[in-house]
Amino acid sequence: GSDTPDSGSGEILLQRAYIEYSHNDLLNIQAGKFFTPAGLFMATHWRLLTPSYERPIYFENKTFYIPAHQVGLHYFGQHEFDNSGWGTRCDAWWTLGAANEGTDNSETDFNNPGANVRMNYRDWLSFGMAYQGLKATADFDRNQDSVLAFAQLRLFQERLVLSSEYVTTRLDPAFGNTNALENVAAVYVGAEYKFASKWSIYYRYDVGDDIKRSGASAPTDETNSKAVINTLALSWEPNAGTKISVEYNNYDFEEAEDYSKFMVYIGQFF
Repeated sequence: GSDTPDSGSGEILLQRAYIEYSHNDLLNIQAGKFFTPAGLFMATHWRLLTPSYERPIYFENKTFYIPAHQVGLHYFGQHEFDNSGWGTRCDAWWTLGAANEGTDNSETDFNNPGANVRMNYRDWLSFGMAYQGLKATADFDRNQDSVLAFAQLRLFQERLVLSSEYVTTRLDPAFGNTNALENVAAVYVGAEYKFASKWSIYYRYDVGDDIKRSGASAPTDETNSKAVINTLALSWEPNAGTKISVEYNNYDFEEAEDYSKFMVYIGQFF
């Protein structure tokens, strides 16, 4: 289904649906619709599984950075290096579709190659890089190349988790706009501390080109989409599958009007 259904029309949006073949740790294949296996946030972006309700800039601006879903083929494999504590996981995907998530009714086709390489040291260190391409057919002259670098450090028996991701995208050209920016970029740094068995506090600092929340229709020289977002969340998980959080967000834009918001949300797995 479309990500932007017509007003008043009922529609079911399919998040994931795929078949998977697993031969061994090094050879696994998925075919269908799957979460983009890039970086730290993409693969587990459901809000019940993330430390905050608000999402990073690059995720909220998927059109200009990396799409959240893919429709096509996905290879993945992992390997542990003897008793050294080091391990690696590699993902590669090639998706075909009418849009970068392959689920709308556009007549324009895109070829979307991507890859992700992650290194792990025991249970406390992960880092790596990912690439996502978007190659349009001749009837719609748009090409994108995104690179994502990420790192995560888990300390004190994973009570303290430090995470960061940096994404930059080359737009060549962007939507046929002669004033379009050639590059957009976003980065965040986050820290989550579990100070009790069922309680955690989380802070994240985001900065970058936030086209969506700044109100710009496209990243151009005429519309400054730079934003700084501060997020603070306190979460309580009284039992497995239940999460109650209070969260404060502050949005600081270079051109658009600044604002803040406070929310309380409750989630339940079934």
